[in-house]
Amino acid sequence: MAGWLSRLITDMGQTGIYLATSICPMLSCNAMNRLNPGRYVSTAGLVWLGLLLILVFNFSIRWRLRDLPLERDEGEYAYAGQLIQEGIPPYQLAWNMKFPGVYYAYAGLMSVFGETSQGIHEGLILVTTLSGWLIFLIGRRLLGAAGGLVAAALFSLMSALPEAFGLAAHATHFVVLLVCLGTWRRRKSNGRGSGFFSPARPWGGPF
Repeated sequence: MAGWLSRLITDMGQTGIYLATSICPMLSCNAMNRLNPGRYVSTAGLVWLGLLLILVFNFSIRWRLRDLPLERDEGEYAYAGQLIQEGIPPYQLAWNMKFPGVYYAYAGLMSVFGETSQGIHEGLILVTTLSGWLIFLIGRRLLGAAGGLVAAALFSLMSALPEAFGLAAHATHFVVLLVCLGTWRRRKSNGRGSGFFSPARPWGGPF
């Protein structure tokens, strides 16, 4: 079943890439204004229903495959996260060239969902769901409701592609979440705020 689902996701991803490369030029701000996508998604209820279906699609793919064994990098992150939970700081017993943010992220996820591959992948479902929601909000502000739904759908599909190791809880997923959060806050506040309260402060999180 997992192999069949993997091939299905791959085929859908290739279709999504084709659609994105052929249709994206039409989704610029000017083109979206000319096409008036709001007439196709005219009510708030339909918009939120569409977003819910997209997030359920993301959940259903990842939930069925949550028992996959940990990939190489996941094992490294999980071990460092376990050490942090035991009070041992990064780089004291385990060395790596990466920054420690993902280790603390794993420690947080494992403290909530459990120290198993299933628990880690359940935490990944939460991370990708939040990212998809934020991408919808950003797309809606830039391109309208239809643009936000298309952006969230393509993200949910392409972020689960096996070729991109999308089903593994790599650091990329956490980076995307923080970048999306910073972008959304920046757009929502129109650049207001500075210092600790800067709306773009989450952008520093990936580092």
